[in-house]
Amino acid sequence: EEDVLAVFGLVSRKSLEGLAEAVLKGDMAVILKLVAVFDSAGKDMRRLVVELMEHFRNLLVYQFVGEEMANLDVTPEQISVLAEQAVLAEPARVIQIADQLGEMEGRLRFALSVRTMIEMSLIRCARLARAVSLDAVLKKLQEMRTGEEASPEVVPVPCASDKSSSPSKLDLYADPALKHVLKEFDGRVLEVDSVG
Repeated sequence: EEDVLAVFGLVSRKSLEGLAEAVLKGDMAVILKLVAVFDSAGKDMRRLVVELMEHFRNLLVYQFVGEEMANLDVTPEQISVLAEQAVLAEPARVIQIADQLGEMEGRLRFALSVRTMIEMSLIRCARLARAVSLDAVLKKLQEMRTGEEASPEVVPVPCASDKSSSPSKLDLYADPALKHVLKEFDGRVLEVDSVG
C-alpha cells in the first residue's frame, strides 16, 4: 500500500483522517505539521484537498444517517472513525468546513503557492470548527443569569424585524455578563452577531 501511495502521490486514509481530526479539534500545529510532511513527501496536494472534501462529506452524511452508512459503500473502519469525529463538530460547522474546502479547491489552480493556500484554508476551517455560536453564548448567559440550565428554546434571540429593541454589536460587547461568558468560552468566539 505504501508503494502504491508513493507512486501516485496519494495520502493514506489514516493520515487523511488524522488531518481531518486536527481540523475539527482546531489543532493548528498538527495541521501545519501534516501539510508540511505531505508536501515534502511529494504528495499530490490538489488530490489531498479533494479527498479531504470527500471525508467531510462522509462525516456530514454520517451525522445525519449514522450506522446506515454501511449501505453507502463505506468500510466499518471508516464508520468507526466517522463516529468518533462526528461528536467534535455540529453538522452546521461541517457544512461550513466543506464550503471552505470547496472554495479553496476552485482557487488552487491559480495559486502561486499551493501549500500556503492549503495551510491558510485549513486554518480557517479549524477556526470554523472551534468557533462558538451566538446561540451557545446566549444559552450560557441565560444559565448564568438564572442560575440553572436553560433549554435552547428559552434563549432570548433578538428579532431582526424589531430594530428598536435589538442591541447593536457594541452594546452586546459592552454587556458585563457577556464579557464574562466570552471568558468562559476561552476566546473561541469569532464574532457576536446581534441579529438571530
